Amino acid sequence: MGGAALGLLIALAPLTPTPARADSGDDLVEACAPVTAVPEAGPRACKSIEAGTWLAAQSCRRVDGLREPLCPTLDGRPVHESAMAAFEASWLARALALQSRLDRDVPLAQALLPHTHNSANSTAYSPSVSTLDANQVLSLTDQLRLGIRAIEIDVHWTPNPSGDPSNGLRAVVQCHGEPVATPAGTLHAGCSTDTPLVDLLEEVRAWLDRPANAEEVLLLYLENALDDDPVAHDTAVAAIEKTLDGLVAQPTADEDEDCQPLPVNRSKQQLLDAGTRVLITGNCGPGGWDDWVFDRYPSWDESGGSTFHCRTERNLIDFETTLVRRYEDSTWLSAMVGAGSHRDAETMTEMVRCGVNLVGFDQLHPGDDRLPSLVWSWRTDEPAVDAVGECAALGADARFFADDCAVPRRVACRTANGDWAVTSDAVAWAAGDDACRLAGHVGAAVPVNGWDNSGLREAADLAEVSEVWLAYGQ
Repeated sequence: MGGAALGLLIALAPLTPTPARADSGDDLVEACAPVTAVPEAGPRACKSIEAGTWLAAQSCRRVDGLREPLCPTLDGRPVHESAMAAFEASWLARALALQSRLDRDVPLAQALLPHTHNSANSTAYSPSVSTLDANQVLSLTDQLRLGIRAIEIDVHWTPNPSGDPSNGLRAVVQCHGEPVATPAGTLHAGCSTDTPLVDLLEEVRAWLDRPANAEEVLLLYLENALDDDPVAHDTAVAAIEKTLDGLVAQPTADEDEDCQPLPVNRSKQQLLDAGTRVLITGNCGPGGWDDWVFDRYPSWDESGGSTFHCRTERNLIDFETTLVRRYEDSTWLSAMVGAGSHRDAETMTEMVRCGVNLVGFDQLHPGDDRLPSLVWSWRTDEPAVDAVGECAALGADARFFADDCAVPRRVACRTANGDWAVTSDAVAWAAGDDACRLAGHVGAAVPVNGWDNSGLREAADLAEVSEVWLAYGQ
């Protein structure tokens, strides 16, 4: 098939299992399961118990020396550095890194960008009113270390200890708050001593500047609660310029279009080729905001909720041209008003297989049993650490595995209309591309996302073949 086999693609690290979930106060929440059928008392009571265990663990983690092993026994979430390091040395981290290269050349609307909801509303940061009911437990850095490539920061213009006296001590901060109109002006309910936007962006820049992350691309979603205030927007722009200047793909100057839509037809590779690795999206705003931030719409679709039905969703939305975001909301307040949601590993798996772009996590941590759901490509523990010189095939389980390149197999081919076909002849991996072309197809190929992979498996099933070679490494 031309090019090299797997050996040129894999930077192999020692395999270490993902941290196991500890027996903990989190078991109290699981014990609630039988009573959650009670429409009101059950779910709300269980959520209150869960929030209590999270708050206890949050307090524990703020005391040096207690973080490990005591704090995970309170809420079941190992978030200490040894757990992070174990994840980074695991098969899961390797599989996600390899998989992320498969969609580098396709439009963003067809790429997987693992995502966290209200990413900076995290107990990893200084205590505030909003972090008492946090969506996350990790810092942005640690979320990125777990493979997250789309982060959300709610930005508010509100009094803050870091604020400028000339602006009434207001600053642009992250806050999971709510703007409320009052006779004295807008009050951002829930905002207090929250982290300034500039500090969070400096953290993101530090991660991007690590040599190992030189080819990583991030989507940054700034949910705009800046009151349409030009000074607030200029302050936010100053934070972006100070921290991310040189890395941001900016909207082009266009006198007829002040607020430009998010370019979901652009690929990660195109961004890299232009020397840019950050794409910022959000709502439109005054001043220089629109020189840095793309409007999410019209090519954006988002929703929460706990359920997901692939065929229904794809019948309603053009997944090929739309960036599809599906998030969950784990906060206690949302649960109390009936708006909370949780997506389990099975639901996450279905979303990834369906081609959802922004698969959104709340309460992400390195022992999260949903993280493996992001892998639609490789089988568990594949490719092996000694797979150098082997080639990739698709198995009957619709997962990739590595094998001797000389073994004859039929080949996965991309057709002229972008569909899948399988050769009638079995050949060695190196002859796969020629075999596809001789059969009248564009050439040998490899799936680029979960939906594409499902289509290949269906084509192979129709051809009554269990395993096919993939053009992995062209």
